[in-house]
Amino acid sequence: EQIKAGTKMPDYSEVPEINEETRKNARTVQMGRVLTLEHGKGLGKELLNAGIQTAWEQMGADRIFIEAEDYVEGYYTKAGFVRTSDVFLKDDIPHVHMELWK
Repeated sequence: EQIKAGTKMPDYSEVPEINEETRKNARTVQMGRVLTLEHGKGLGKELLNAGIQTAWEQMGADRIFIEAEDYVEGYYTKAGFVRTSDVFLKDDIPHVHMELWK
């Protein structure tokens, strides 16, 4: 199913209390980079929201995990992701682990 541009997506910002048992049994999807050729037009947000929706609805995910470049942490925080690690280097670029729970 294709999502039309400008579609309002659900707010995924509420993070439930996660205990170790829940974390251990979660169905996790890892998302990769969100890239667009044009910046400032909301295309990245649409791609991210479509990926989140697909993970929840079509893949049955409970949790989405990402390795975000440190400088875009705020972008993913606005989408509801929570930072879960200290900064680490991946290919000599600072990254952080982040996750979003359904």
